[in-house]
Amino acid sequence: MCSIAIHYQVPRTSEVYVHRSGRTARAFSEGLSLLLIGPSDVVNFKRIYKTLAKSEELPFFPVEMKYMTSVKERVNLARQIEKVEYFSSRAKQHNSWLQQAADALELELDDEDLIGGRPSEEEESQKQKMLKGMKKHLKHLLSQPVFKNVMKTKYPTQSGKLLLPDLSEMSSQSALGAMSKAQRKKKRMKQNEDI
Repeated sequence: MCSIAIHYQVPRTSEVYVHRSGRTARAFSEGLSLLLIGPSDVVNFKRIYKTLAKSEELPFFPVEMKYMTSVKERVNLARQIEKVEYFSSRAKQHNSWLQQAADALELELDDEDLIGGRPSEEEESQKQKMLKGMKKHLKHLLSQPVFKNVMKTKYPTQSGKLLLPDLSEMSSQSALGAMSKAQRKKKRMKQNEDI
């Protein structure tokens, strides 16, 4: 049993969401299910939420926005690397298959038939150097702490608590405690409205 489940991608079905999130709270104990929702995940999130007959708003996870710049820099660089590698791999597979088919039929291929044409050795070498440089830069960024002078462990949740810097009352609470406190506050406000 774990106390925190982090969904890096919104599951496509409510069954998968419930299965993964259910691991956080067995035998009536509390757990936290953290769902990272990007713009492309909103449709799946809304579908799951509707299927689960949920109407209340989910509390937002407390995030110190000043650290997001360095997080975004790392994520964007990783995306660029993945994109270059994906399209390069896809082009190589396509071109290899096409070349094999042409060889089997004893046909000559034109450069325009190939994805990206026929890159010269120099162009391929430049591309590999660029990719190697991007990976080296990403490795350097990942070796630097995001939470400078605050975190004493390698991972933010290694101690079992996610301590967020510069948040006055929340800085000593765990993420689960902060979320529970926000939900209790919301319940009290609703009860007061009903009175």
